[in-house]
Amino acid sequence: RLILVFLLIGSVIYPVTEVKALLSFEPEAVTQLAWGSGDGQVALIKAPANNFGPPRILIDESGVSLYLLDSPNQRIVVFNLENRQLSATVPISSDEQADDFCVLDHGKHFYLLFNQAKKVVLYNQDGKILRIYTIDNRFNPLSFQCNQKQGFIFQAIDGHFYRFGSDTSLTLIPNGEYGFFLDKQSNSEGTLWLHHYQDNLSQEIAIERRAGPLETLGFIGIDRNNNVYLTVEETVQKQGTEMVRRFLRKYTKNGELEAETEIPYSLFAYTLQDLVVTPSGDVLQMIPLRTHLTIVKWVVVTKTRAFQPLLPQLFSYLTTQADDFLPSETDEKTLMRGGYLPPMAR
Repeated sequence: RLILVFLLIGSVIYPVTEVKALLSFEPEAVTQLAWGSGDGQVALIKAPANNFGPPRILIDESGVSLYLLDSPNQRIVVFNLENRQLSATVPISSDEQADDFCVLDHGKHFYLLFNQAKKVVLYNQDGKILRIYTIDNRFNPLSFQCNQKQGFIFQAIDGHFYRFGSDTSLTLIPNGEYGFFLDKQSNSEGTLWLHHYQDNLSQEIAIERRAGPLETLGFIGIDRNNNVYLTVEETVQKQGTEMVRRFLRKYTKNGELEAETEIPYSLFAYTLQDLVVTPSGDVLQMIPLRTHLTIVKWVVVTKTRAFQPLLPQLFSYLTTQADDFLPSETDEKTLMRGGYLPPMAR
């Protein structure tokens, strides 16, 4: 009896329940594309106080082909992730530059969004125009996505999401088999709501700050095992300067934070959507640097270890050069690209 009592007391003082260690991500280099208009290159648009890289990267249903919208060069660049080679380019016949795109049917069809013209154009893999959709909605589109069942889903300049042909904003934003909604309740916590259309089941994932006040929450996607991937931006004070830190997080289907690491955001060129998740759970990111565009794959590290920011060791952003940005006529502060950016980063 005495031994049993001591065992019970010990189980209270030293609980046998093991706290699961937080995993991290490690980057793998995928490819580098120089700025330009030649083969194997993508264009960089210079503008006052800012530059613009490719708007978005996408992955097809197989998780093999990666697509980049190379708007100024009027083409879509297709990259094979298995052999890590450029596999094709899809020409875009248009007098305007496309602002966003999406891909369906394993790269057989491409929908391109032209914001100012308020239209979506359907191309095949040979670059032939198959159909033109006129956007008659009252909102001004900023970006969009294509959903097999939900159709076109537009994000408008007002920040809300709308379906094609409707001026009623959506509460849940469709993404594959799910609808999601992100809400930042305070500087310390936020919530992701997920709803599975087929099972009609919903869940909540609590998002908590780790380094500093929460600033932005971004939804990347869900892999085939229903793990959820987010970006979280937080601000921290460093030597009197407010510094933006951007984190990649992986949550399990049960809402548990499983992996996290700090990732870079563009200090050189703006991108609309720089992250995409493959069905197997690898996260691909395009990072515009001064001399080229680099693409890395963030892979969850199976060996448990303490969280360590990887950004300082991995990427060195060059100091601002005189020709990095066209002169700004209104805001000189935006030219300060050599150090920290004021919030928000994106």
